[in-house]
Parts: sequence; C-alpha cells; structure tokens
Amino acid sequence: MFDLLVGALDDAGVAGFDELDDAGVIELASVWHRLESVVAERKYAAAAELFRRYRERDDADGGWVVDAYDQAEAEIGVALGISRRAAGDVVGFGDTLATRLPRFREAIAGGLLSVYQARQVESATRNVSEAMIAPVEEQILARMLARGGTATGRRLRDIANRVITAHDPDGIRARRQCAQDERYVEISTAEDGMVNVLASLRCDDGRFLDARVTEMAKEVCADDPRTFMARRADALIALAHGEPRLVCQCGTADCTQRAELPARRKPVVHVILTDTALSGRDQNAPAYLDGHGIIDGALAREIAAQAVVRPLNPQASSSSADQLPCGPETAASDDHDATLMYRPSQQVSDQSRAEHGTCQWPHCDRAAWECDLDHNEAFNHANPKAGGRTIAANLGPFCRGHHRVKTFCGWSFTPGPRGTTLLHTPSGRHYTLYTSGPVELLTGRPSPITLTESTLAPRVKKSRTRAQTRASRVRAERRINQGIRCRNNNTAGAAPPF
Repeated sequence: MFDLLVGALDDAGVAGFDELDDAGVIELASVWHRLESVVAERKYAAAAELFRRYRERDDADGGWVVDAYDQAEAEIGVALGISRRAAGDVVGFGDTLATRLPRFREAIAGGLLSVYQARQVESATRNVSEAMIAPVEEQILARMLARGGTATGRRLRDIANRVITAHDPDGIRARRQCAQDERYVEISTAEDGMVNVLASLRCDDGRFLDARVTEMAKEVCADDPRTFMARRADALIALAHGEPRLVCQCGTADCTQRAELPARRKPVVHVILTDTALSGRDQNAPAYLDGHGIIDGALAREIAAQAVVRPLNPQASSSSADQLPCGPETAASDDHDATLMYRPSQQVSDQSRAEHGTCQWPHCDRAAWECDLDHNEAFNHANPKAGGRTIAANLGPFCRGHHRVKTFCGWSFTPGPRGTTLLHTPSGRHYTLYTSGPVELLTGRPSPITLTESTLAPRVKKSRTRAQTRASRVRAERRINQGIRCRNNNTAGAAPPF
C-alpha cells in the first residue's frame, strides 16, 4: 500500500524539483504541507476507529483491568514504532477529533487547516463542557476560515479564548484561579553541569519578570562577551542575590556601563480592556495582556487597580489629520503637526500596538510593545507632507528580525479587499493577511488600515555570517575541551585531591 501511494504521488508530478523556479519550489512545499495534514488526519482517524472498536467490545463484555485505551495504545505504539506516551497521544487526539471536534477533523481532511492548528484548539477547548463544545467549535472554526485559515500561535489561542470566554466566563475564571493557586518554580538537574528552571507564574508577574531581566541584560556595554540570552540568565541569578543590576564582563578599563546605579525603573506590562470591563459594568468582558493574550476581566481590573490607565483614542488611527485627537501633538500648525514627525507620540504608538497586538509578520507572536514601529508608507524625511504620515493607521509593529527582512529583502505590503493586507514576497508570491489584534478581539470592530508598497532599502551586511558564528562557537568549545584535557594530563598520577 505504501509503495502504491508514493508511486501515485510521483505520477502526479509533486515529487521533483526539476524545471521549477523559486515560486514553484515554494508552491510545492505548500502542497506537501497540505498533503501532510491530510495524511495525518487519516492516521488519527484510524487510531480513533481502533479505539472505538475496542471500547465497544469492552462495553459488551464488561470492565477489564486493561481497558480499550490501553489496548489501542499498545497496538498503535507497536505499529508506528513510537513510545507509549506518543502512542497514547495519537489515540487521544484522534478520539478528540472524532468525538469533540468533528468539524476540525473535516477541515484537516480537506487540507483547509493543519494538525498543528487543531492541536491548539484541542488544548484551548479541553475544559469546555460537552454541552457547549459544539457551538464553541463552530464559532472558532468560522472565525478561522473567515481569516483564510491562517491563524496560528497566539492569534489562534486568542480567537479560541475569546469564543470560550463568551460561552463560559465563569469556567474560565475558575480555571485561572485554580492555575494561580497551583503556581510553582521547579529546578531540575540537566547535563553538562547545568539545571533547568521551569516555573508557572501569574501572567502579569511572568511578563514583569521577563521585562526586568531583559532590562538588566541591556544595561551592560557593547563589549560584554556573553550572548543576550546568557545575560538574561545571569540577570535572573543577580535578582536572586538581591543585586540591582547586572555587572558587565567586558573587562576593559573604559567600560561604558555607568559606575553609579541607574534610577530604578519598574518594567511595564500593558493591559488593554474596554471601559465596561474596567468599570466592572460587564463582569464577563475579557481583556488582553500584551505578550500573553486574552485574560479575564477580573484579573485585568486587579492589575489596573495599581496601574496608570491611559485611554486609547480610536480617532488616532485615522488617515486624515483633521480627525486626529486635539492636543499639542496635533496642532493645526504644520510646524507642530505630530503626523509630520518621524517618531510617533505616546498616544499614536499605543494605539498602533493595541490594534495589532503582535508583530505584523504572519505567524509571528512577538509582543507588540517589544517590536519596532514601522511606517507602512515610508516616511518622507525630505518632505513629510508628501506622504508616509505618522499616524496609527500607517504604523505597524515588526520584531527586529522581520523589520530587517521587510526593509532590506524586497518584501512589501499593499492594501487588500475588505480590510485585508496583501504580502508580496521576493519570489513573486502573494499572501492575504487578516488583521486581528486586541482592539478587534475585544470590541468586534476591525481597525482601519492604510498601506502602500514600500521601497527596497540598500542591503546591509551582518558583522558575521551564520557560518562564521557557528565556526566561532566550535573553536571556543574546542579550546575548552583542550583546556580540560591539559588539566587532566597535569594531574595524571597525582595523589587526590587533584
């Protein structure tokens, strides 16, 4: 059977790369990706059918010490050559698709959605009651397909959580409190003299900790030899020792890190919620925590009670200067018109980040307040009045990596139909993007978008290529190994301790 299926694919011409340009190779990868989901659905369907048959026999014959799930797990594990846990996952997920998420099973079988997306929905809906799972599944699937089936990661979790909150707000709140009561920090041994730290913290505390270690990691000078992630790890240990800052390890006398301690800055977390949620008039209205996603209104009000509250002005996203909020940044005089300034005001910056929620790049979940703000229509430094105004509708967050790809590698964004955005790639392919940020999730109203095709900036070279970076790491590790071997040779035959 396997040889027949592979032969059929070869006959269909989807196996080779001969005579294909870049766009054709990418299209072929897309075809294989869709086929992978279709084939995977058949695997899960077979596992679910086997489980169903064993379950029917168990129900007819009475209870057994080894139940239907154990039998199906054993059979699938042996047949697929996978561990017991992995086999149980195949059986369990297959049964979920068959019994709780049949619409998603059909969408996967039709190549409309991926197994990865269905797994995210399965995880999000695991605690939804049997009575509510059908309408919840229907609405989540409808929202995903309305966006072209492209939602993944945090965007998909936010869609699912928004639907679940609307149907079962008390259950969401109870689960959050239960999870909060069971928070923990676990430190376990790892290889090479290291440990792994695993923690479950309240979402706002986690975002605060993340921002704090990032802030400390950035305080050292540019000559510090550690990677950014290593500095974050050292910053966490510094906090545990009660140290207010991370000491630079550059070892130079003219280190630019200030000798005196900087003013203590409190890392900021951003929560977006409606007026009715903030006041408590709508107890069931959810909120959005930047870098995390949908949270319940009770937690948002708890955070807001000790926070600075700044209103978001929907008018700030308008493409017309006379519709912007009145104030010093939008005065009538062109000399003081904030829309003609390159850097956005706090109000415009907050509005743009709140409308998008994450990096604008497809499937990138980098938090909006951790991203660069990029002008969709390039700002005209020579003549700001000519276009590219600094308004929320013309700004969008991009993480640093995707910002560079967009700027230097020929990717561009243009307006699409019905409020969508078209992403154009250097290979000539086009993708439709559906904006779904916190504002739309919480209010149901899409944000206005204005985009024009960006120009390609001059290519900038990295200081080191990936191959050079890897070679440097290999050399460093070899030097460490040589040093260990030398120490071992020097201690050979010596009396302990060495």
